[in-house]
Amino acid sequence: MLGIGLFYTTVKAGIPYQDPPLELQIQYAVNMGVGNELLKVGAVLVCVSIVGRLIIRIIRKSQKNASGAQS
Repeated sequence: MLGIGLFYTTVKAGIPYQDPPLELQIQYAVNMGVGNELLKVGAVLVCVSIVGRLIIRIIRKSQKNASGAQS
């Protein structure tokens, strides 16, 4: 998602023309809006996945320590 958002923002929307016709202004606004939303969703997914991986690592570490202490 993050990569697709970057693609839309940089490649599809690109740099706006200095004095574009209305059609190009609309197309730029749509592509930039889609790119921004995909970047937001991608950033949230990255953050959630990092937190999830940390939680899983902590749980596994605590399970190893608990099983080692019982033996």
